[in-house]
Amino acid sequence: MTTAMDRHIQQTNERLYYIKQALSSPSGFYKAARELMEWCSDVRAFQTVFEESLLNCLTVVCRNASYQGFDLELGYRLLAVCAAHRDKLSPKSASLLTVWCENLGRLLMLRHKRNQKEETRHKLTFPDVHHPLIYSSPHPQRKMRYHLCSTCTNYLSFLAFGSF
Repeated sequence: MTTAMDRHIQQTNERLYYIKQALSSPSGFYKAARELMEWCSDVRAFQTVFEESLLNCLTVVCRNASYQGFDLELGYRLLAVCAAHRDKLSPKSASLLTVWCENLGRLLMLRHKRNQKEETRHKLTFPDVHHPLIYSSPHPQRKMRYHLCSTCTNYLSFLAFGSF
């Protein structure tokens, strides 16, 4: 005969299975990671009966977070929330979690550095002007038009046009 606690454990592990499935796709990653992060903010999430299912979810997060369509920052934040409670996990699980946090943290820093370099390159390449602007090019028969992207304020493209 199953008790109410056994049913609760079974239902929670089933829910973690479905969360793991959702974490595997870009369309479900955000919502599933947010739900898992909320669940992991409660220390009861780190009970031994949930550890295997939780680690399965975190494995998927670590594997997918850096791919396009997923959210690396959210994946890192989720792992960081879990790392705050790693003392509640088995030594093997705690060490896996530490490695995953370090790996995603490193990837996040590399992405941030790459974005800073691109931003710096854009600032050096393109003059600080307002859209629209007709700018005289070194070639007198051609003029350049710079386009300022309204969503990110970086110059994303410039197009060379014939005479206006």
